[in-house]
Amino acid sequence: MSYLDFFSKDCLRYIPSSRLSQKKVLVVGCGNGGDCAPFVEAQEVHGIDICDDIGQNFIHDKVQYFQESAESMNRESNYYDLVFSVATLEHIHNL
Repeated sequence: MSYLDFFSKDCLRYIPSSRLSQKKVLVVGCGNGGDCAPFVEAQEVHGIDICDDIGQNFIHDKVQYFQESAESMNRESNYYDLVFSVATLEHIHNL
């Protein structure tokens, strides 16, 4: 089991699968898109990252990618029901 599988499953155990379809998810540090995959049952998934290959390995109708940093992201306050991030926060200098 990868670290992503472990942490995403742990996160999702707090949200009944029947309710995930009503949630909006933000994935901070989504990389090439794989970090967004566990959440495609949600109503909407947004992935942010500064990398050049953002979202290139995972394309899905419910996932939209934004190439921007966590420090200066332009996402609406209180829009998301769930924010997920793994192995990213240590790279954010001004959290």
